[in-house]
Amino acid sequence: MSLKDQFVLLTRGFDQSPVEIKTLQDEGAEVLAFPTIKVISMDDFSLFDSQIKKFKKFDYLIFTSANAVEKFNARIIEKNIELDLSSIRVTAVGEKTYSACTEYSMPADIIPNEFSTRGIIEELSHYVLDGKNIFIPSSSIARTDLKEGLEKLGASVTVVPIYNIETPSYEDVKEQVEILKVRRPNVFIFTSPSTFKNLISLLKIENLKQYFGDSVIAVIGNTTKNEIEKLGLKVHIVPSVYTVKGIVDEVINYFSEKEEIE
Repeated sequence: MSLKDQFVLLTRGFDQSPVEIKTLQDEGAEVLAFPTIKVISMDDFSLFDSQIKKFKKFDYLIFTSANAVEKFNARIIEKNIELDLSSIRVTAVGEKTYSACTEYSMPADIIPNEFSTRGIIEELSHYVLDGKNIFIPSSSIARTDLKEGLEKLGASVTVVPIYNIETPSYEDVKEQVEILKVRRPNVFIFTSPSTFKNLISLLKIENLKQYFGDSVIAVIGNTTKNEIEKLGLKVHIVPSVYTVKGIVDEVINYFSEKEEIE
């Protein structure tokens, strides 16, 4: 079974993953780009601004997403602040985040082998963090795993929300919702727990097992996998490299292997 005639839903906008979408299309898939999360700036930056004034005290700056890099720099530019990064270790969770750091002229010194919270903790466990100060600009719904893991290594960790994650309005995704009222994808690609939860909300899905029953579910990492499987669904694909490209490559491999078996 190849991807020919497979209807794939990717929970990102076309502008976020044009290369990965084309890769799927080149394999014969029909792809629906459906951004199920909306990234917006914080209404109140007072906490962030107060910490930036003390920026010299930090030894590490950790970015867990490209969104965090973009919103961090947007605020710095808006406030006309010049930061001295010469004595700080910048850490990026993965390739896209690393690229965003480079784009804003703040190249990351550290990138973990595993692009995840666990990967960051594992990578930084090789450094002496006792007494070190770490700054993490994040989303308002960020999990506490990273902060707790780094504190166990002896660091003092400051996590400051720099952006919000919301569900898009119906008007934002009306075209995709209307398509999905009459067609159900064969393959779902989720890039975070929020993309899954918001899809359920936007489509008003009540019976999850019935809706996703015979579809293939692919996710970006174990955090998303665990959240979905808690609800009784089966996750078929988790890439070894936690990126959208990693998922797409694994989806292609999954269907190629099925074709060989059949």
